[in-house]
Amino acid sequence: MVRSIVERWLRLGEAAAGAAVSPPTARKWLGRFLAHGEVGLLDRSSHPRLSPKAIGKAKALAIVELRRRP
Repeated sequence: MVRSIVERWLRLGEAAAGAAVSPPTARKWLGRFLAHGEVGLLDRSSHPRLSPKAIGKAKALAIVELRRRP
């Protein structure tokens, strides 16, 4: 799909329809391709690298222990 947009100048909406994806998804993939090449199109985890509201392991263990008390 991305090659069709870049090499054949296919319009984004037409390429998205041909690939059975939404135009925003096609735009996202095109952006990744333009920024990183084919490597940008590889599958990647959607798991966040950092979680600002995460608690530390020691605090989590303390909570688990407190919950186990009768």
